[in-house]
Formats: sequence, structure tokens, C-alpha cells
Amino acid sequence: MKSCLLFLSTISFLNSFSQNTALTFNGTTQYATIGLTGPTSNFVNPAISLIALPVVYKSFTARVDGNDALLQWTTAQEQNSRDFTIEHSIDGINFKPITKLDAAGTTTRETNYVYKHETPIKGANYYRLVQNDLDGKSSISEVRKLVIDGSNRSMVLLGNIATNGQLQMQINRKTPVSLYTMDGKLLFRRQFNPGTHRLELAGYSKGMYWLSAEGSTEKIMIR
Repeated sequence: MKSCLLFLSTISFLNSFSQNTALTFNGTTQYATIGLTGPTSNFVNPAISLIALPVVYKSFTARVDGNDALLQWTTAQEQNSRDFTIEHSIDGINFKPITKLDAAGTTTRETNYVYKHETPIKGANYYRLVQNDLDGKSSISEVRKLVIDGSNRSMVLLGNIATNGQLQMQINRKTPVSLYTMDGKLLFRRQFNPGTHRLELAGYSKGMYWLSAEGSTEKIMIR
């Protein structure tokens, strides 16, 4: 049986065929059935099948590391990849960016990435990756969830942004809590007993500060 390999390069050329199309090969006319749509279609759109994905993920995991969240992901290949924005959420719906990591650019080799989130909240934490291309396009990964119990920390913040001058924190054992400027100047030091507390910070200027307790130091924002 003779075979004829047809290279069909454009959709318009394909659309010129009817279901029973006459094909002439070496002077002999044969009739062939070519399906362009439906479950028996012989046609694959080359404009779709030949598009290279900018990033192909091999894995993306999030696990508890002490009281931190350890994120790890591996890409099988990357094309024109600029960076990854790591986003965090406490409800799985509203995400906020926490950092960016530079991407590999263009490579066909496996690339490994690691990031440790040192200020997750006590309870459920959700993470996702936003991969940004050099051409300005972005894609979002699947969401990963983990639960931090906070049992090893003397202080766990329930969010690190003081809104309306207040910041909530969970104290796991009796400990002094101190507030410092970013250059290390002590602003106050106060003893707290175990439990949930609302820290009043309305008297301080807007900006970034360090909040420190025994075995735990967190960066906070007053706005």
C-alpha cells in the first residue's frame, strides 16, 4: 500500500477539504475522509500544539519547618522567565505578595527554588507563586496550604500590619515584648502573660519596626 504524507500548514488550506476529498497520487485518484472537528478529528491546530509554555513546574511544596513555612519548587524548563512573586493568604482567597525571587530566564535544565517564610500566622497559611515573564505576562500556580501551631514560639503575630494603631499577637508563655526602630533603638519593653493580646501602637509614627520577644523577632508595619 502506498502512503502519502501531507503537510497541511494552514487552517484555511485544511478548510478547503470536504469530508470526502479527492487526492491524486501518481496519477491515481483516491478518496479520503478527513475529519476537521469532533472526537474523530484528524486535525491538530499547529498554532496551539507548538506553543512553548514559559515555565513547566515539576513540583511545588510547602511544609512546616519548626514555626516557619518552607516553600520549595522545581521547574523542568523555563522560557523568558523573569521572576517569581511568592504570595501569602490567611483565608485562601485574598493573597498578598511577601517577596520575589529571580527566575532562571531561559533554560531546559531543572531549576530548584527555596524560600522560608519566617512570619506565618498561627493556624492556616496559604501560598501560591506568580510567575512573571520578561514580556510582562504572568501565570499563577496552584495553592498550597499548611498549618502552623506556633507552640515553639513565645510570641506569634496574628498579622504583621498594625491597622488603626493596633496589632494582635498570641503569647505562648510569659515573656517580655520589646518594640525597636529599624536601627535598633528601644521604644518600649513590656511583660505579657500567655493569651491573645491587642498591642496599642497608635502613638508611634508610620513605618517599619522590630517587635521582639524571647526567641522570636518579627518585622511589623504601622500604617
